[in-house]
Amino acid sequence: MATDYQMRTARPSDLEPLDELYAVNMRPHVQRLGMWDASIFRDSFVPEQIQVLEVDGRMAGMLKVVEDEASVYIAEIQVAPGYQGQGIGTDLLRRIQRRAVGSGKGVWLKVLRGNPARGLYERAGFRVFEETSFHYKMSWHGVPAGGSDSMGQS
Repeated sequence: MATDYQMRTARPSDLEPLDELYAVNMRPHVQRLGMWDASIFRDSFVPEQIQVLEVDGRMAGMLKVVEDEASVYIAEIQVAPGYQGQGIGTDLLRRIQRRAVGSGKGVWLKVLRGNPARGLYERAGFRVFEETSFHYKMSWHGVPAGGSDSMGQS
């Protein structure tokens, strides 16, 4: 069972802590590939597109999902190191999958080569459909096991 968390839409004041979270989680993987750019998150930050995850009022992660008429793209799923391994990522994926099933859409994402999050995605039923020199593009089409139908936004 996942640690209880709440979700809310990001605010402009979330930029600094979310940028730090992104750097802590992503810098090691991106640097290994020789392409770290400290401004990448900051330059693309649009608060209305990001859900902040909170546990007991503390920032525990973020989620950015982009949906079009054909698919659901998980653009960002970041769980803070102190909250990893507590089922939050799995729960988020199941919620997204259930919502996609309800709308008849597939789900896809990109994960950097060497990022251990790939294992989480594979356990959730995602499969690689394309490889680039930096990423694995993964997709899911099916019925998730367990979880809630709602994205739980508040």
